Amino acid sequence: MAQKDQIFLETQTRTAKRTTNIEGRKRNLIPAIIYGPNVESTTAFLNNSFFVTSKAIAGSTIYTLQGDVLDGKPAMIKEIKRSPVENKILHVDLYSPDMTGTMVVEVPFDFQGEPEGVKEGGLIQEVRRSIELECPVSNIPKSIKVDISALKIGETLSMADITVPSEFKVMSAPEYAVLNITEIKSVAALDEDVAASGTAAEGTGAATGTAAEGTAAAKTNAEKS
Repeated sequence: MAQKDQIFLETQTRTAKRTTNIEGRKRNLIPAIIYGPNVESTTAFLNNSFFVTSKAIAGSTIYTLQGDVLDGKPAMIKEIKRSPVENKILHVDLYSPDMTGTMVVEVPFDFQGEPEGVKEGGLIQEVRRSIELECPVSNIPKSIKVDISALKIGETLSMADITVPSEFKVMSAPEYAVLNITEIKSVAALDEDVAASGTAAEGTGAATGTAAEGTAAAKTNAEKS
């Protein structure tokens, strides 16, 4: 499902001076830069409370800028830089895309249904949780629904098995695994595996010891003669 509702991101004027950034942070503002194909690289302040309440992260969500800087322009969060110790947001990079073009984005999977293999006692092992798609900027999906109800124990879902609307192009390699349905072994079965491994190791050790003894005996006989 593509994004429909607008999410507004407030912007305030900011100069590039260090003192301005320090004063802005004291007022709970975050320094940011906005760039893109149809806008000049521009500095701004963003409200830190927006990121606290919305839990916004870098991704494919498109926001609408509102306020002093580039009012009405679309923007995506490309990077959030944080302090390594306090984890506070230090700076945000915003990308303003061309809404008439396309772009490559990571879109999360929305797995639907309970696999047959799970009903039989198997376990879902997720390998990848998103797919790389080339999409129209104006129609980036929030997720891709994938029906996994038919998967059985021992089967693997790969990128080649994922079906997307014709307006999207899959950029992920088709051989990439998405998830597996694996068998859950009982404690008794695991004990048998461990015992078998131990027996095999003992057999290998005994064979190695016998071979070493034979080599030593041959060497002794050679020295006597």
